[in-house]
Amino acid sequence: MLLAAVLLFGGPVEEPAQPVEHKLCAGYVACRRAGYTDHGYVRARRHSWWEMGTGSNCTNFVAFRLVREGMPNRRPHPDHGARADSLNAYRWGLVYSAHTDRRPRAGAVAWWSRSRAGYYGHVAYVEAVNRDGTLTISEDSATGHGFDWKRISPGRAWPSGFIHFPQPRLQPDHPRVRHHEPTRRTEHRRMAHQPAGVHHGAAPEKRTPQLETGTQILMGRLDRPPIQPGVRPR
Repeated sequence: MLLAAVLLFGGPVEEPAQPVEHKLCAGYVACRRAGYTDHGYVRARRHSWWEMGTGSNCTNFVAFRLVREGMPNRRPHPDHGARADSLNAYRWGLVYSAHTDRRPRAGAVAWWSRSRAGYYGHVAYVEAVNRDGTLTISEDSATGHGFDWKRISPGRAWPSGFIHFPQPRLQPDHPRVRHHEPTRRTEHRRMAHQPAGVHHGAAPEKRTPQLETGTQILMGRLDRPPIQPGVRPR
């Protein structure tokens, strides 16, 4: 009856609203199979990043992503008058309010306050800002369900703010990305000191790890915990 009345009087017929949150993949293995990387966090989660709790949780994952992009493995200095010794997700946008605004950008931290995400809040990594105004994020343990990628539209699931930490620009000769190739002179000197009878064949090719687009490699093995300031390595 209502539909007939609407059609009879030429009233508009509204289309159902699109969901504000669309999960692209869920789980480390499933996401990798679908083409969505975990950036190596499946192994790195055994270690603490920015002194966060290890394992599948949002703060440790985001800290790991920021360290992977070039930030040091220590918590950024908080705003004047704020404290960063307790850094549950809901406090990120408060402790670093000077770096927080409403403008999304790839590489920023998406932050949800308590009013948007419950008692502990939530943080995620902004992978892309899409042309249609949506966000593509990667996150871990959003609601206890582990790692996933999502596309978010403006609405009730939209972040409370975006934290833009200043990230260092890595130079081409940065020690983490520099590659040393032997010159003709050093190669000739090395061969001149080889024992007699040794065949001077071509040196084996060094294979460098394949990097995913838009990320920097973390040098060192991930199965060794990062050295914390003031702690002597064993």
